[in-house]
Amino acid sequence: MIPTKTRLQYANGYLELGMINEASEEIESIIGEDRMSLAVISFRMKMYRQAEYWPALEAVLNHIAKMAPRKPDGWINYAHALKEMGKTEDAKEVASKALAQQLNNASLWFSLGCYCSLLGETKEASKHVKKAVEQRSAYAQHNPGRIYYNGNGVLEDYAKAHMWFNLVVVNRSENGGKAGDLIVKEMTSDQIAEAQKMAREWVEKHGDGSVVLQVAEGESVEGLIMQIGNTNSRYRFSIRAKGFMNDWSKGTPAHHCAIGVGHIGDKIEKLGSLLGIEVNRVC
Repeated sequence: MIPTKTRLQYANGYLELGMINEASEEIESIIGEDRMSLAVISFRMKMYRQAEYWPALEAVLNHIAKMAPRKPDGWINYAHALKEMGKTEDAKEVASKALAQQLNNASLWFSLGCYCSLLGETKEASKHVKKAVEQRSAYAQHNPGRIYYNGNGVLEDYAKAHMWFNLVVVNRSENGGKAGDLIVKEMTSDQIAEAQKMAREWVEKHGDGSVVLQVAEGESVEGLIMQIGNTNSRYRFSIRAKGFMNDWSKGTPAHHCAIGVGHIGDKIEKLGSLLGIEVNRVC
């Protein structure tokens, strides 16, 4: 008899190849108590979703939500299946029920906001999406960026879209940076400046007031220097220029940068430890 674990591996392989019937046959070959195990039921969820077999998916996800009520993915997918079946009101109810147990889950707040929007409850939708963003989740902040970029239900606004993608970078997610790089090609310099201004204002308003020390060690080298009126130099970093700019920008909103002489990164880390301040070492 083929073990359940092996059956699941076979089924996963078939599913990756788009062979849904073969994957289903492997799952149906599982016998006994294993048929109702969380691993097998979770695979059914993935298979039914890929096949867009929404009624079966609804039944499976309802079971998963009851088996693991503290895991948000089951609830989120359950609500999504209901929405795909045209049961948006039921989807809203499921998301609300899940939030009663997980108030700080940004994905659930955002899902609830989407369902309210589909039902025409714009004020409630706005309130829920704002609640999602307040969780400082990259996921929650990336979605408003896409909404403003595509003009889904709102006026197309590249500046606001770029602002949200900037906030995703603040939360140290690469997705926001990639999206921001794409949209900036379609923006004017004034729009970019406005987006950066709005992002700073959002951080000032919604930030927790904490301070982070950010440090990078490099080498001052000979070469052309930009004449911009400030004391300046030319630097080389071990992670190269592009890597430094990306990692420094992801680390934290940097209000000011000071240049020191010598390799004192270790000392700054010790200072942060003594003062109880987070230190982010870029290189």
